Amino acid sequence: MNHWSLENHKAVITGSTVGIGKAIAEEFMSFGAEVLIVARNESVIQENVETYQEKGWKAHGISADIGIQEDRHRIIAWVREHWDALDILVNNAGTNVRKPTLEIIPEEMRHVLDVNAVAAFELSQLCFNWLKSSHNPSIINVGSIASQMVVQNTTAIYSMSKAALEQLSNYLAVTWGREGIRVNAVHPWYIRTPRVARVVNDPEKYAKVLERTPLNRIGEPEDVGRTVAFLAMPAAQYLNGLNINIDGGFSQLGI
Repeated sequence: MNHWSLENHKAVITGSTVGIGKAIAEEFMSFGAEVLIVARNESVIQENVETYQEKGWKAHGISADIGIQEDRHRIIAWVREHWDALDILVNNAGTNVRKPTLEIIPEEMRHVLDVNAVAAFELSQLCFNWLKSSHNPSIINVGSIASQMVVQNTTAIYSMSKAALEQLSNYLAVTWGREGIRVNAVHPWYIRTPRVARVVNDPEKYAKVLERTPLNRIGEPEDVGRTVAFLAMPAAQYLNGLNINIDGGFSQLGI
């Protein structure tokens, strides 16, 4: 076995047509993994899949909104129909509603929780038996540094949803680790994606971010993709229950 490869690994990655999720998917495929790309935009999915297949990568796609229970079940139905096992689940998809706390309505709060936490919980449940049949089963949750400390450029509902995801990772690492399923989480700080463009394009806000980041730069999607790929590899088979801050040292400096 090549411990530094994802050959013969099958992975489901949510929110994987843009930003961090796309970087994770591309990193996985570059190491030989077969990947099911999950996102909402059917045309973007197909465009990405065709590009990957032209490169000789093993890519498939399904259009699904993971915030909807019916769509979560459709993802598992696809796995059941096309694969005999599942090795890796990456719960990456996330959302936010950028409003002050007093302006958030219950429906908005529930939507953020559904996408960021409930979906990861149920997808993990649905994948459990499939993962148990794998030779190297792994769940990797993409959280946020906002789960651990107050980041004022985000929101209370986003922070609490990512805190729920972090604790889900911790709990499953203990209980499902006994079943041989490793569960880890990564917690990015500012990563150069469309979602943070409003901060990056604001000189004052961007300067504050860099001031609080010892490496003096924001992260790139590939910084997260490489870390997640490593956590999924056989080389990391004794790593379980980790919460890795991908933050350039921000969490050591604080706000």
